[in-house]
Amino acid sequence: MEIQHFLVQIGWDDFMSNLTAGGDPMPEERAQFMDFSRVKLDGTEAQMYAPFCNTAKPVLNVLTEKDLVMKNTADWPDPRWSGCDGEDSDLRPDIGIYPTTDAALAEYELTEEELLASKQKVLEARRHRMARISWNWLCVPFEFRTDNDNVPFEFGHPNPKKFLKETQDSETAQDSETAQDSETAQDSETAQEQIAEYAAQLLLRQHRVFTFMVYVVGPRARLMRWDRAGAVVTESFNYVECPDKMRTFIYKLGKMNNIQRGYDPTVSLASTDDAGEMRTCGGDLSKLSSTRRKYLAEATKVGWPIYEIKFRPEDFEDDAAVARKRYSFLVGRPRSALRSPYGRATKGYVAYDIDTKKLVFLKDSWRADDSVCIPLERKTYQRLHAKGVRFIATLICAGDVGVPAQ
Repeated sequence: MEIQHFLVQIGWDDFMSNLTAGGDPMPEERAQFMDFSRVKLDGTEAQMYAPFCNTAKPVLNVLTEKDLVMKNTADWPDPRWSGCDGEDSDLRPDIGIYPTTDAALAEYELTEEELLASKQKVLEARRHRMARISWNWLCVPFEFRTDNDNVPFEFGHPNPKKFLKETQDSETAQDSETAQDSETAQDSETAQEQIAEYAAQLLLRQHRVFTFMVYVVGPRARLMRWDRAGAVVTESFNYVECPDKMRTFIYKLGKMNNIQRGYDPTVSLASTDDAGEMRTCGGDLSKLSSTRRKYLAEATKVGWPIYEIKFRPEDFEDDAAVARKRYSFLVGRPRSALRSPYGRATKGYVAYDIDTKKLVFLKDSWRADDSVCIPLERKTYQRLHAKGVRFIATLICAGDVGVPAQ
């Protein structure tokens, strides 16, 4: 199905009131903000990055938390990248907002040697804004264009309801009146695929319920919120003439907690001790078969952080819950996963049971919201076991992720 069917437009006010959290800036805070007049609109994309970052800096700096920073990542790919099937990727957004935790800094910060070895001359004043892309830690990607060509949406169209750029499939392209129309349509489709790929990578590499994204074209921009149903996109707005819209979004993002930013509340970065225990399967790899050692090595591959997924006691089968001290499992790189940003997003992990110190298989997916026509998978396993069906997986636990209301 074409990407356009998973995109919908709403007004900026509706987006901010219904899909974001955090308060608005106070007057004394707004007084410290800058406008976007220094963003160079008649040059190259690269010339837009530093002024945009510089304008966003005081917005994030007025916040007490100071747990986010904006970085220019256009020239530095993720050196640790490898997908579930081992592919490499040079995919990188132009700018990104990142957390300032030690674990995140270790992945996206550039060393002085790297900056000096760069092919482009980086001015001293801009060096602190340069970083490498880290798909493990990217919070919000920003994509930039200088004009309305090769973009996924309309920007500045006389009709504000005009949303998506025209695209054509290959059959339609053959019937186009001009080759230029066909090429333009293809470029727009490619741009839509690019932002969908950004969303897919974020939702693959991180444990997210949703993610925000920003697309900037010259003086105009659109905000997006991606989840497994697709993306909600704002009408385009002029952030140069009306800087408060962009600044307010960045400010509110800084005020949000991680749940409000889209992170799964049941998942957290594993402690150093727990991660080390998983890598050695409790300190005794010799007890594992060669196949299981291979699967464990893949699950703990460098470049994939190890996370702790917390379950509730009631999620466990009665015989599995007895005498447990911890109701958590550790996961790293998925053994299998879908690349699409929408759909049920099924991931399969070779996971480590912290309590029993054994390897298990953990399935993570968005189930269909229809328990009548599509029975819960847990109940299916329970029925099969009750009937004595052989050669099926042993059910340890299962349940829905509860996301607290915000």
